[in-house]
Amino acid sequence: MHSLTKYNAKYSWADGDKALVDFAHHLEDSYKNAIIFRVEGDDFLILSEKRLEDADEKIKSYKLFQDSLVSCSVEEKYIEDINQLIAKH
Repeated sequence: MHSLTKYNAKYSWADGDKALVDFAHHLEDSYKNAIIFRVEGDDFLILSEKRLEDADEKIKSYKLFQDSLVSCSVEEKYIEDINQLIAKH
């Protein structure tokens, strides 16, 4: 998510917190077979065993990002062997 700080300044931290919770629920409802984490404030991580074909479109169409101060970007990364990634850390 981008510009959540501006959203908080305009509306309130409480409204910003509610927006984050609502967005997290949207992700959970959209991707029931995935594991979803909120990391570093306004970043989210979605772990899925299969490629989420519609992720960019579905996430960016969320109501908060329409005609709002807040926008988002979606980045996809594919990890063939999660165990190798875990072993490196």
